[in-house]
Amino acid sequence: GVNIDSIVVDKIAPMVSASINGEEVKSTWYKDNANLVLKSEDANDITVKCTVNGIDVGVGVSSNTTNELSIDLENYVDGKGLANVVYSVVDLAGNEKVYSKVIKVDTKSPVLNNGLLKGDISVLDGVAYISNEVVLSAEASDFESGVSSIEVYRDGSLVSTSLPYSITESGSYSVKVTDGVGHSITKS
Repeated sequence: GVNIDSIVVDKIAPMVSASINGEEVKSTWYKDNANLVLKSEDANDITVKCTVNGIDVGVGVSSNTTNELSIDLENYVDGKGLANVVYSVVDLAGNEKVYSKVIKVDTKSPVLNNGLLKGDISVLDGVAYISNEVVLSAEASDFESGVSSIEVYRDGSLVSTSLPYSITESGSYSVKVTDGVGHSITKS
């Protein structure tokens, strides 16, 4: 047999808390940097395991009653900006607490493709000459937080908030696309 000096009855799972960049975790998009801090606490020693998108980022036994794990999520997001975090904490009695959340981190600028001027155009030395209206079109996309705005500028002044845009006046034109967290790209 086994000699036992005492028995500890523990029916309480460890406590787990999470924060990102020092604040409560939110369900909206984070821009670029998202430092996730996971904290766990129990009356006894604990075993922790954490994965982000299936990659082990923290495993081990904590000989203390507390554990803190810090993860820069932007290093682990998938192609859509998602980080599936699973943090499991088990105490000596087998009580388990699991923190599981998909966190969204936008690390990329939007894309503006297939820019096209449609109409009767003559080009000389990089300058387009038109006698009638031409239509400026392009495809804007963002695979993470989505496109939040499209702006067309003539000589630095906003002239439209959508594409396609009909050009009827002389000037230098540019298109600015902004995504849901504020990344932007401008093309002339």
